[in-house]
Amino acid sequence: MWQTIARTGKPVLYADFQYGGSGGSWYITQLSSNRKIAMLVLLPHQHKDLISAVSCFRITGGGGSVAEFVAATEKARLKSTPSEGRYKTIVNEINFLSAEECVRRFRESKILAVMDQESKIAEPVMGIPVEYIPFSEVNAAWSLADNDEAVSIAEKWQKNALEVVGVPFENTCNFCGNVYGMKSVLKNHGRMRSR
Repeated sequence: MWQTIARTGKPVLYADFQYGGSGGSWYITQLSSNRKIAMLVLLPHQHKDLISAVSCFRITGGGGSVAEFVAATEKARLKSTPSEGRYKTIVNEINFLSAEECVRRFRESKILAVMDQESKIAEPVMGIPVEYIPFSEVNAAWSLADNDEAVSIAEKWQKNALEVVGVPFENTCNFCGNVYGMKSVLKNHGRMRSR
């Protein structure tokens, strides 16, 4: 539908959520780069960015041209784009496994799945054993998570993050507690590798 609207020559502002939008942003960006189409793709970082871009419709509403609308929305987009940061980069060495080693390790592993309150062994998937565990086991592991350790891990994550946007510290602590709980579940089922 938006393709048809974009080709009318009327001003179009396409706003997509930057982390989970339509999935068609690349195609839309290519389409909007065609200067015959009066369209701007905006991935707003904040609501004020979107409001700033939408206010550009006043240009055509006041008799301005579509080209003026496109120029104004492009200017609004550039203004809302964060400037280049001066961040210290940390080398993150990743040692990839060969395909053969991945297959070997898959065969030594098992898939833990949670569906209901029933424990059972299921048919293997791609040769990997599947074991269903009950929600009660996962809940118990989460309830036994060390809150002090969760807070400590959350503090470390936030300290080492380049930026934390819109995530309350309490949510980060809860997530760390959940990770701690899942690690204990994996350990109980022989899924944790020593490092």
